[in-house]
Amino acid sequence: MTPPVTPAATPAAAAPVPPAAYGAPPAPRGTNGFGIAALILGIVALLGAAIPFLNIVSGILAVAGLILGIVGLTRKGTGKGTSVAGTIISGIALLVTIVASIFFFATINSVIDSGTDEPVIEEPLEPVPDEPAPDPDAVVGSFENPVPIGTGIVFTIDDVEQWVVTVESTVLNANDLVAAADPANPAPDAGFQYALVNLQIEHIGPGEGTPSNDLAVFFGTTPDEFWVESDVAAVTPEPAWRGITGIQQASISGNAIVQIPVGSTGAFGINPIGTDLLVFFATE
Repeated sequence: MTPPVTPAATPAAAAPVPPAAYGAPPAPRGTNGFGIAALILGIVALLGAAIPFLNIVSGILAVAGLILGIVGLTRKGTGKGTSVAGTIISGIALLVTIVASIFFFATINSVIDSGTDEPVIEEPLEPVPDEPAPDPDAVVGSFENPVPIGTGIVFTIDDVEQWVVTVESTVLNANDLVAAADPANPAPDAGFQYALVNLQIEHIGPGEGTPSNDLAVFFGTTPDEFWVESDVAAVTPEPAWRGITGIQQASISGNAIVQIPVGSTGAFGINPIGTDLLVFFATE
């Protein structure tokens, strides 16, 4: 008989071998406080970056956010996302602040320049109260309606027409002209200035005549306040009114000077000596 075969013992299964370790798992990254601060500052700066004057503060915050963001990017062992975002937003806020400031100040300068460089169309000025416009309803030759420059007026002496007087020009501040006429001329009295009138005098009466013997030159600041040429001691710029003598049927030009209060307005006038007649002439 064949002896029974004893089966061979089955070897036990080998225990699984754990895979070889390739290194320890990465440690979790810490919070990046610099990045968070940069992000907050950048957002706040961006909110006010386009608002005039407030963007000055925004610019400061944006610079601070940029610095903190860059510092956060250099920190090891911390997340970089907030630092990147904070740096970018702070940079944008700073750029917007600069552009808005340039635009704002350029606009201000443009407004200022437009107020000085653009031509201004002025309306005709109204006559000032102390120099009223001529009143066409008043008598020609009155203070209210003076004789126009270049218009001659006939003066009668002893019932005879003797002179035609025309005001050719006037200078209300003739200090320099009087000083140049004679270095010895005195300066005007304190608070006064020299005024000059150039007259065209035509003799139309019989015989010879001297206009300063028949006519007085004055300046009226009001209808009742006068300054007389004969009161002036200074030498008159040539040709002088008082230098015209013995003319007959002829026309000649002469200057007369009067002292008037500084800054006065009014009118030159002619008064036939010995009469109450006052004839006012317009001034330039």
